[in-house]
Amino acid sequence: MEELPPGITDERVIVDHYWTGTSLRLRMIQNRSEVVYKLCQKVRLDEDNPELVKITNIYLSESEFQVLSVTRASIISKSRWTAVSNGVPYAVDESRVDTRVSCSLRLSCARRPRVSGRSRRWPK
Repeated sequence: MEELPPGITDERVIVDHYWTGTSLRLRMIQNRSEVVYKLCQKVRLDEDNPELVKITNIYLSESEFQVLSVTRASIISKSRWTAVSNGVPYAVDESRVDTRVSCSLRLSCARRPRVSGRSRRWPK
């Protein structure tokens, strides 16, 4: 996308620390009223299928986050907003590394599958 879609709300700033050679990520999520810290492990069940992933989150205190954040990592920062198109909620991410905007669709069904990707056009 060249620009953010109209009508986005609820900005959250996300800072991820990806530890090289591991499946671990340290994450801070900040919105207007709170900051959440967590350690996450993502493991693909099938290396050839990015849709099948097991995720484990451990919620941390700020001091635990600070202790772990000194570990060497690749750090990525982005803003995430909520948008709705035709009644379907989307998460819209804007990378702090470059000017690209990506969006991910979160469906509200029992399995909650996720579809993500880059698009040049916002769905109508």
